[in-house]
Amino acid sequence: MIRRYGIDTSVLVRLLTGVPEADFAKAVQGLSVLLRDEGAGVVDRLITDDYTREDLDVLTLDKAMASLPRVRILHAETA
Repeated sequence: MIRRYGIDTSVLVRLLTGVPEADFAKAVQGLSVLLRDEGAGVVDRLITDDYTREDLDVLTLDKAMASLPRVRILHAETA
């Protein structure tokens, strides 16, 4: 298990080898949620995960990232 991001190394092996086929399909489906084009990206989710593990909130200017739990958007003041 890769502790930092909670990714089971056996899942990574299945993704690389494609064996067994049923587990490979399940792994791809589970990880595809992180790779969707809509909303926050993988890096945003990893950043948020790190902050959450330290019991901290995230401040961002990115509206997509602000949709994640414990993330607050900073509103830029206009002059």
